[in-house]
Amino acid sequence: MKKLILTLILLIITSALNLLSAQDFWEQLDFPDTTDIWCFDINNENDIFVGTGGSDTYGSIYKSSDFGNTWSVFYDFDGELVSRLGISESGNIFVSKGSLSFVYSEDNGESWNSIALPTYANGGINQLFCIGNDTVYLGFWLADGGLLIRTADDGESWDSLFTTYGHTSEHIKDILVASSNDIYIAMGAYFPEMGGVYKSNDNGETWEFLGLLNHSVSSLAINSANDLIAGVRGAEGSNYPGIFVLRNGSNQWEALLEGAMVEDLLINSADHIYFSSSWPSGIGRSVDNGLNFEMINEGLEGSSMGELILDEDEYIYAKTPGLSSFLFKSIKTTVNIKDELFIKSLKYNNYPCPNPFTNSIDIVLCELSNQNTMLEIYTVSGENILHLSIPSYTNKYTINTERYNPGIYIIQIRTPYYSESYKLIKYK
Repeated sequence: MKKLILTLILLIITSALNLLSAQDFWEQLDFPDTTDIWCFDINNENDIFVGTGGSDTYGSIYKSSDFGNTWSVFYDFDGELVSRLGISESGNIFVSKGSLSFVYSEDNGESWNSIALPTYANGGINQLFCIGNDTVYLGFWLADGGLLIRTADDGESWDSLFTTYGHTSEHIKDILVASSNDIYIAMGAYFPEMGGVYKSNDNGETWEFLGLLNHSVSSLAINSANDLIAGVRGAEGSNYPGIFVLRNGSNQWEALLEGAMVEDLLINSADHIYFSSSWPSGIGRSVDNGLNFEMINEGLEGSSMGELILDEDEYIYAKTPGLSSFLFKSIKTTVNIKDELFIKSLKYNNYPCPNPFTNSIDIVLCELSNQNTMLEIYTVSGENILHLSIPSYTNKYTINTERYNPGIYIIQIRTPYYSESYKLIKYK
């Protein structure tokens, strides 16, 4: 419990400091405020499609081809709400409209074809996931549990892949197909002995339960090391929400972030983890594979956040959860994010690299950073012998090393955005 409280306090403090010192990370897109957003997706050309509708609003699809600066009605369905939409790699658009109607377009919305759902799929479509040119997965929340089905021929035939029974609150919350073709599903749940993550390595024929029972899992992602990352929105009993990792080759989940109510998460090509949260409100990230997290709420105005999507240039788009008319976009691409601060040179007793050093080390930094820099020194056995914070806008910092024994050391310099490590040798 102490760890959970400390983690949340650090997140809140970090968010407050960022609001005081940093420029906006996000910009709000000027979307028509007379509509309610249900869902959105982005195609390979970075066109944004937004599904709208609600009890008191007219349902339609809006489209933007200029990164959300302007919008036009792409198509409407006689007022039926657009609850889910997905776009295949070939550009086919799949839409769940109304309560049970499922349609698709192969000609950029010029015409639409109805897709008949199997009779056993008699609940509302909860998740829609497209992969490749023609494969669509649908996740359902049925009266008795979750259901996953798939079509590869525009609904001419369906495969029933996964279902649960007697789990009235359990539902398919996220669907992930890895580069290995393994299929993963996240199970949301609100009652005990439900929820968690399942995996199939034989195209959906059989399934393995990977764990996180009594966790309402909201989202899944895989990094370049094939570690499975899970976002959890809620939990039962003594469990807690947050972000968890099942490392490649392991069968034990590790907690990366405790306490945050995660709505969605994604990983960019640099293995940076981004997550949206309803509490603490906003969006957070880790640029060091989950070792540290920070809230990046500049420009969000304290809003709770829901769905996240990464476009082809690795900008992030985000919407507020539930029915709303608020969309946000990262002002800059999320790849190659490095703080302006980095080590310009290391000097040992007034001599530049390479080693050795004796009684002092001078660290010369670029002076563009507006954030403090953490500096740590470790022995080769992993013992931390120095931990300090270098003030922002510092150009040079000297470390007294007279008390250090001869041997090999590792110095690590890191900011919230970037870290570098160097090997040092002390002779005497």
